This record gives sequence, structure tokens and C-alpha cells, in this order.
Amino acid sequence: MTSAAPSFGAALREALTRSRALRSAHRLDFAERRLRLRALRLSEQRASAAQRLWNTGHAQEGLRLQRDALRVALSLPHAPAELHALGATQRDVRRVQRGEASLTHDLAPLETSPDMRRLFADARVAHAVLVRLHEPVLLGVWAIRRRQNLRVATVVLGVFALVAAALYLRPPPPEPIVSSGSFASGTYPDTYAFDGNAQTEWLLPDRARGHIERRFSQPRNVRHVRLLNGHNPPHNDRAVRTARVTLYADGQLVDSEEVNFPVLDRDPEWRTVRVEGENIDRVRIDINSFHRFGAALAEVEICPFRNGPPRDRDGPPPDAGRDSNGNMLPSEDEPAAQDAAGGQNNDNTASDDSTASDEAPRPTTTPRPTTAPRPTTAPRPTTAPRPTTAPRPTTTPSDDDTASGGHVVDAANAD
Repeated sequence: MTSAAPSFGAALREALTRSRALRSAHRLDFAERRLRLRALRLSEQRASAAQRLWNTGHAQEGLRLQRDALRVALSLPHAPAELHALGATQRDVRRVQRGEASLTHDLAPLETSPDMRRLFADARVAHAVLVRLHEPVLLGVWAIRRRQNLRVATVVLGVFALVAAALYLRPPPPEPIVSSGSFASGTYPDTYAFDGNAQTEWLLPDRARGHIERRFSQPRNVRHVRLLNGHNPPHNDRAVRTARVTLYADGQLVDSEEVNFPVLDRDPEWRTVRVEGENIDRVRIDINSFHRFGAALAEVEICPFRNGPPRDRDGPPPDAGRDSNGNMLPSEDEPAAQDAAGGQNNDNTASDDSTASDEAPRPTTTPRPTTAPRPTTAPRPTTAPRPTTAPRPTTTPSDDDTASGGHVVDAANAD
């Protein structure tokens, strides 16, 4: 009695839960499972050796060893019902049957036969199917549950990665553009003002004023707005004369500035409008006047600021000090400084010339090199004052001295 092949849903459930493999593993005792596992490992070794022989050009020996590996694997249960119990599909059963049929061919006449490659492939595929079906059962319940957990975790992580990629790569929500209207033919819509293409223009109806708005899905910080006036080529009969750019945040007016295009230019240039603000959710441009038959606007660019808060309104404009290519221009103080330096040099030259005409210049003396100061010596210790000698005692004159005239004669002086 054969068992019906499982459906796709049942095969998917078996791949995740491995319920049939668990039931088969519970029915095997330890000794039987160990014998089957040895036979399976032996067949795997022979199959690996057969593949190396086949790859090195020994086709005959490789095919013979591959057939031996398949015979060892077929010693395990391989009936269709038993394979279905292990979770095999109908395709797996057909592969095993094809490999089993390849064993009936004799190898002697196949040395130069083109069917040798087909026989080797059938035997190798059938062996791989048997190993894949029997190995989880022979490894035991713990190995089956471990593979089951790994497969479930892999599926969960894969679904999470797909959801994250879809959220990350999804296009941003569209930012609506609202205007008062377009040219009657409908070939110049208001979206042309924000498409990034300077060759397309938004045309208003004939001799009509209007407005256009850009509403942001997420508030953003605006540094300034740049406008490129239109001219309706090749007719060159429409352009904006005056317009007002206004920024709104939560319905409140944040900043507003008027821009003037005095002439209809066939090659218009970008104009920077100094409006700025934080958390702007709507930018409105009101067309107040136009040239000739109506208004035309080629492009609107809303420039956000990224480094810090918006600049001071009293500071220079966004494009001050730069040319059309964004390069820095020389400041106004540099020519004046250069003229002042040049004038000073001229005055010095003139004074030097006048001095030179009166007298010859004195030769400049080379300054003497300054010597390092000498180190100060420590003061010498003061010597103690010498003791003063006591005065000699005066002798009293005797009566004889007095009689001789009253003078005392020193013996040393007398000599």
C-alpha cells in the first residue's frame, strides 16, 4: 500500500516542524539507529571518494564507487511509503527510483558509452536524497528539534528582513502641489515647476494671476527659495513680472519676500529669494503680475539648511560673495586695502627720492650682536671688623722732668 504524496502546504509544514521525522525517530531504538547511522556514514565516504575520482578523470572507477555508495544507502528503508513518512515529496521518490534503476546496467560495455555521465548523475542524486531524508532521523530527537528551531528562526529573520527592506526602500509619500490653474490646453501643468527640468514650464491661463503651493509631508527647515523665470519658448511671450514667496508653519506665516523680474529674458537666470524658517510645511508663490500674454514659471527650488539654525536676517544673502559657479569672489575691502598700500608705498618712494636729491644716503651700520648678560656672582661674605687697640697710658711727669723744663722725652724718639 502506497502513501499519497504530501501537498505543498503539508511539505512546507513538515519542513518547518519536522513532525514526521520526530515520529520516525521515536519509533527507532538506540541500537537500530546506531547501525543505520554507520551505514549512512560509510555511504557518504564512498560517495565523496567517487566524486574525487570522477573529477580527476577516473570515470570508470568513480562510477563504480558511486554505485557502491548508493547500494549501502539503499540498505536503509527506501520504499515510497517509508520515504513519504520521512517527509519526501513525489519528486524525491522518483529520483530514488531512477538511481536504483541505474544499478541494473552493466559497467563493462559502458567504458566508452555517453550514458556513463547520466548514470553517475542519477546515482549521485539518489544517494543525496536518501542521506537528506534519513540523516535527521538517525541523529536523534535532539538533532531534529535543533534543526527545527534553526529553520523557524531563519524564516522569522527572513520575514523581518523583508519587512524592514520594504519599509526602508518604499518611496516617500507624495508631496501635493496645489495651484490656481494651468494653461487651457493642459500641456503645461503645475508639476512642471517642481520637476527639476529647466526646459519645462508651468503656464498660467492668459492674462491671469494665480498662485502655486508646495506642501510637505514632513516639516522641513528652509534656508531660501530659488526661482527660475519662464519665457514660453519659442514664442517668448510669457513670464512672471512680480511674485511673492511666503513660508507657513502650522498655518502661521513665518516669512515672506517679494521678487521682481523687470524684463522678459529669453535666457533667464536663477534668482534667490531670502526667505527662511524652521518646521515649514507649506511654501506658497503668488504671481501678482506678468509680462505680455501671461505668466510662466520654469522652476522652483526649495533649499533646506543643514548646518545649524537659519542665518541672521541682517547677515549677507545666501549667495553673497559667490559667482554663478559657487566660487568665492574677492571682497570689497581688498581693492581698497591694495590701493592704500600702493599709495603709502608711493609716498614713501617720493619722500625717499626727495631726501636722496638733497644729500647722499648714509651707509647703514650693521647692528652689533647683543651679548648674553653675564651671570651675577654671589656677594662675598663680609669680614668681621678688626679689634681696636687700647690707647697707651700717659705717664705722669716726675719732679725731675718738671725741673728740666716740663717735657717728657720718649726714649725711642730720642734715639
